[in-house]
Amino acid sequence: MKCKTVWQISMKLVKVGATVYKELPAAKFYFLLPVNPDKKCCLRIVRYEIESPDAYYRTHIMKRAICKYISACFLFVCNGRAEETQHTFVSKETDSYGLSEGPFWDATTQNLYFVDIYNQYIRRLNYQTGLVTSAYIANGTVGVVAPVEGTSEQLVAGVGQDLVMVYWNGEQTQTDVPIEKLSSVDSGISTRINDGKIDSSGRFWLGTRGEDKNGDSIPNIGSLYIIDKNFMVEEKISPVTTSNGLIWNIEDDTFYYIDSPTRQIAAYDYKSCSGEISNRRIVFDFNAANIPGEPDGMTIDINGNLWVAVFGGGCVPVYIGSVKPLVNNYKFDNYFGEDGFGDFNFTQEIITKVDETKRAPVVLVDLVKKYPGEVTIVTLGPLTNIAVASALEPRFLCYTKQLIIMGSSVQSESDESLKLEFNFEQDPESNWITFNSTNKVHTLFPIDTVRSHPISKDEHKMIFNKLKASFAKFLYLAERVAFEKQEFWEPSDAMAMTIMLKPEIVKKSFETTLVPVLVGDARGAVIVDSNNTAHNARIIQDFDLIAFKNLISECLS
Repeated sequence: MKCKTVWQISMKLVKVGATVYKELPAAKFYFLLPVNPDKKCCLRIVRYEIESPDAYYRTHIMKRAICKYISACFLFVCNGRAEETQHTFVSKETDSYGLSEGPFWDATTQNLYFVDIYNQYIRRLNYQTGLVTSAYIANGTVGVVAPVEGTSEQLVAGVGQDLVMVYWNGEQTQTDVPIEKLSSVDSGISTRINDGKIDSSGRFWLGTRGEDKNGDSIPNIGSLYIIDKNFMVEEKISPVTTSNGLIWNIEDDTFYYIDSPTRQIAAYDYKSCSGEISNRRIVFDFNAANIPGEPDGMTIDINGNLWVAVFGGGCVPVYIGSVKPLVNNYKFDNYFGEDGFGDFNFTQEIITKVDETKRAPVVLVDLVKKYPGEVTIVTLGPLTNIAVASALEPRFLCYTKQLIIMGSSVQSESDESLKLEFNFEQDPESNWITFNSTNKVHTLFPIDTVRSHPISKDEHKMIFNKLKASFAKFLYLAERVAFEKQEFWEPSDAMAMTIMLKPEIVKKSFETTLVPVLVGDARGAVIVDSNNTAHNARIIQDFDLIAFKNLISECLS
């Protein structure tokens, strides 16, 4: 089974007459954020709150969006165009669970219901207390859940191939909750209910996914069904492979649907009175748009724009950077091994692909010009790409929010011998361009600061014992060659990244003027010009080492 990493959205709802509305003054978006990419991935619920310009907006019962592990990759489809969204803030709401999906926000009780598919749980988060209670469903995987209107003790859920009534008030965790089968789908074939939503007339739309005993997908044996108030089942779309995102437009006359492996979003004319769909057409094609991954969950906003999450699309793009410094060639010391990752030979397939459509300096220029004043760049190696980007766009660094540089050894003019640091020694001309092409002050995290905050090998062992085993093993093997050469653990790159993620951990810094050395034996070093008041660097001297170690444990445990 491939790990299905997801985010999902649920919105606060009110009902006026026969129409469901979203109450946005206190709207809460709930996301299920994966915390590891293993086969049995765990997810955490996080909340995103927004301010509303109006009181009420028409919507539907369940809203959903999906996103790949770690990097939040929302696809925003507007009139056939894909656009990136900005300024999404999330916060952790619960501990980790299994493959959690199908959230439903109950506005009356202020509870969030969601399913833990393969662990066979319905879970409920009490938003006021933060308490999560669970109901174990012994009959099979749980694909979707929704409360029954007018009662706080009944839920309708898709379990295995059945639509069932679950009798549970959610107040306490139970492992023997009574259920009642209401209807069934896909009898005699290997499928499970994967997702569903309730339309504006109260009909339950359920999709199935072909799945073998290992959880792997079986093509073209799933379907999309509609179940009415009398629990009669009608097949709407078949065959499908992985029935996923489904949603209706604001006017309730168009139905959008995703069968994930097709990599397409289909639209149908929709009659809300009967549930009839017709006139299928493709409104967005991931193949034509050259977007990686598969569309999965989907919702719609008040302007009629579809929000689609992409399984496998939340990747971190990798671009080819400069292959040599501005002068001469790079010198390699194999500090981290011949391959740069401890020479331990990867035993699993590496899925990251290099995007060869653009070089890294071009991408950097494009990004900072598209998001002026918003992009923070952290450099963990030579500054060649920064210098090339500055040559392409003289105001490149002016467009950035900040530049954080890991490297250099900072010394004063009175030092008798200037020390060289690997990153800065590689490309002195790029150092000079970076510190002299703008009047901005860049943040420098020098190797001196790393070495003044030693972490013993015993502490290293204690930290790694708290990490998830797969992460700890990978990191240990990747650092093995360098670790054996050191007296202490010196995670300089991780420390520099922490300065970006948690700037409040900086305890001491000062601004000064750095002058990169271009000639002589000290070529590649930098000196401090204390008489120059036109500062170009902020030197990090001290930071909270305990906070750094806690962050490592928090992110990777």
